[in-house]
Amino acid sequence: MIDHIGIIGAGTMGAGIMIGAVMSGVTVTLIDRDIAACARAAKRLERYLARQAEKGRLAPNALPAIHARLHCATDFAALGGCKLVIEAVFENLELKRQIFAQIEANVSDTIILASNTSCLRLAEIATALRHRSRFCGMHYFSPAEINPVVELVSGPDTADTVIAAVQGFLRQTGKEVVSCSDQYGFALNRFFCPYTNEAVHLLDEG
Repeated sequence: MIDHIGIIGAGTMGAGIMIGAVMSGVTVTLIDRDIAACARAAKRLERYLARQAEKGRLAPNALPAIHARLHCATDFAALGGCKLVIEAVFENLELKRQIFAQIEANVSDTIILASNTSCLRLAEIATALRHRSRFCGMHYFSPAEINPVVELVSGPDTADTVIAAVQGFLRQTGKEVVSCSDQYGFALNRFFCPYTNEAVHLLDEG
């Protein structure tokens, strides 16, 4: 069972993934080089929990324990206790490669690594890794704390045991899994992007 994850990037997607995880009982180590970004993510969690309590979905006395599952850091060395690490930075191939090289230098060979990329191929990101069989794609959709869909992407070297473990984690955290192969746009964006373009063409044509 995956009960402790790391997330790299405390922006919109990283914070959303974090909220969904801590709400499901998972401990999260959130890493960002900008400590202010981590503070904003923690504040976003506070606001989310407060809204849930106001709506009667959470007991007010449950909030401190949920918030205590979040641990923020700027150093990749803090990832040591994680069983899964998800990269959630913006879509820059070289940056993602650099991050995965740093992650791999700070974790054991048994920790599962995943990218939240929405469009880059895993095969291109994985060139930075020594152990590619433990690498997969986990494409969350925004807002990640609410949207139930996650594309689970198998790279060319991803082990079946890794896919099975991540499927279990996603279901544990209330997500609907869409299994995908390693193609640009994966599954949903290959439909969504042409639909969006066609809508714009229709608008242009009156």
